[in-house]
Amino acid sequence: MKQARLENLFGWGCTRSGMTLIEGIVAMALLIVIGTGLISIFTASQRLIYHSGSRFASSSLGRMAIESSNQLSVRADTDNCLYNQSKCAGAAISLNGMDYTVNYTTSAVTDPSGAATSLRKVIINVTWNETR
Repeated sequence: MKQARLENLFGWGCTRSGMTLIEGIVAMALLIVIGTGLISIFTASQRLIYHSGSRFASSSLGRMAIESSNQLSVRADTDNCLYNQSKCAGAAISLNGMDYTVNYTTSAVTDPSGAATSLRKVIINVTWNETR
């Protein structure tokens, strides 16, 4: 019945099966908003994957530094990195195109009463710059 009125009103037999310009613009705007959201999600996930890879590499370098370091060898004398902080030399390591810096910090361990013990505490800091 509605179709018959349109034919009589405009004089040509048209049906409303197509999209109007406004409907097309709204559909394109929705696609652009959804596409932009997906692109930002992919970009953020790529950045997080890259950062987690760098963190994993730095933890591996720290573990390697403490396990294989000649500076931290336990000896009878006290003229080494464990007892003299000025003898602790950092290292610059390049891995997978990223530059890491490994630094040592040593200190004495005290018991709960505050008395000094023969134990030493070693802290290894691994730093890097992410350029991506």
